[in-house]
Amino acid sequence: DDDDDDTAAAAKDVAAKKDADANDEAKTAEAAKQAGNACFKAGDLEGAVKKYGEGLEAAGAGAEDAVTTALLLNRAAALLKQQRWAAAVGDCDTVLALAPGTVKALFRRAQARLGLGNTAGALEDFDAVLLLEPANAQATAQRAAAVVAYAGQQRRVDAAGKAAKVALAEAEREAEAEAAGAAAKAAATFASPSKRIAIVESDDDEEVNTQKEPPPRSAAVPPAPPPAAKVTKKSKIGRASCREKV
Repeated sequence: DDDDDDTAAAAKDVAAKKDADANDEAKTAEAAKQAGNACFKAGDLEGAVKKYGEGLEAAGAGAEDAVTTALLLNRAAALLKQQRWAAAVGDCDTVLALAPGTVKALFRRAQARLGLGNTAGALEDFDAVLLLEPANAQATAQRAAAVVAYAGQQRRVDAAGKAAKVALAEAEREAEAEAAGAAAKAAATFASPSKRIAIVESDDDEEVNTQKEPPPRSAAVPPAPPPAAKVTKKSKIGRASCREKV
């Protein structure tokens, strides 16, 4: 029994310590929020952002949603004043994840989206605010401004699309004209007598003999007979004397 009493007492001590730590964290977070509010009212926006961040760190992951959302919403307001649109959107997204339908988060995210040029997203958030609070005068007025901005964006998009089409058509015409000029120049080159190119076609199955054939040999001509010997008087006398001796 004594052991059970000791265990129960130790558990109570642990729980009490956790509660005390949680209270300390909540007090620290609340003090940081108040300090941030004072900075915001004084126009020290950077100081306000810093204090709200310290409060979020002090609150930790186990803090009540009410504490966390208050710090995030206040920091988003300071970020909007600094025109740090993307950071403000991030804080509002976190709030809406913790507490969907929070009007302040929707309204401030709409303002941040409008600052980013996301007019469609801004209109979506303003419509959500007016669905929850139809009499919200600020949301009504800023939604009207978002409608004007959205219409201007659409006109610029349409104009840019038309200009792109015109530029594309002009580029196509220039390309066609250039191609036609090149074709005409090529045709003129081949048609000119001084530019003609002789093309010799040969049969692939026969080899072209470029060497000159030797001239044909002429038929053999027999040699001419030697001329007949002339008969002189001496030769006649000699032949006669020869006959006499015989």
